[in-house]
Amino acid sequence: VLRQASERVFVPVTIGGGVRSYTDARGVQVDALDVAAAYFRAGADKISIGSDAVYAALQFHDANRPTSSIEKISRVYGKQAVVVSIDPKRVWLENGEAPPIGMFAVEHPDGKRCWYQCTVKGGRQPVLLDARQLAIAAQYMGAGELMLNCIDCDGKKSGFDLPLLTMITDAVTIPVIASSGAGAPDHFVDAFSHTDVDAALAARVGWSFTSERWDMQDGLGVIARPDGGARVLATYSAFLLQDWTIDAPSIGFVLADFSPTGALAGI
Repeated sequence: VLRQASERVFVPVTIGGGVRSYTDARGVQVDALDVAAAYFRAGADKISIGSDAVYAALQFHDANRPTSSIEKISRVYGKQAVVVSIDPKRVWLENGEAPPIGMFAVEHPDGKRCWYQCTVKGGRQPVLLDARQLAIAAQYMGAGELMLNCIDCDGKKSGFDLPLLTMITDAVTIPVIASSGAGAPDHFVDAFSHTDVDAALAARVGWSFTSERWDMQDGLGVIARPDGGARVLATYSAFLLQDWTIDAPSIGFVLADFSPTGALAGI
């Protein structure tokens, strides 16, 4: 599917799903670097790592920890080829309550405070690690970019989680992609105006499925940064990538998630 997609998509493609070391059905050990290599040979420009990055961050301060998939892939292909996807959930704090030791609390405009708990397995399983810790560890291990989701905002089309975006962009120096919650062009304007994100991700915002060509200028043409550095990203599932030709100058890159279900989260 990726090979077919790369022949039709004329912007950089980032692939996620299954980028980890594992033992296959024949009992053969498959290294994360081999998984990434297969994706790159098939036409991917970058790979996205999710749960495996969380597990690596949990072991980050262990002197005897194994080399992470982030480190292996970035050393061979460069940091620019590795994106770490962070999927946190809000954990709200009662008045005066402190977050767990080591976790970073953020105040929202309504005065409520929360910390952002990382998850694995597509957001189904929380772990005792916050988004800020993961972002810092991922950058240190060699990630070149972070895609920052917020499970609480996903699919609601009420805007990005700006306090979360600010917390992460203040903590790292690598590019950060805003994801989850976009429902209108103004949401992108808010993200670029009020935070230091480098890109924002669109899933089904303002496009039509009635033609084989889609011009993002119509729906998102109002989005721009004064320095011209902002990117708008589009997400496509595997089946859409097979059937569509993507060639829109406003799109920074296309992100596809080849998860076991073959679907892209958020679409």
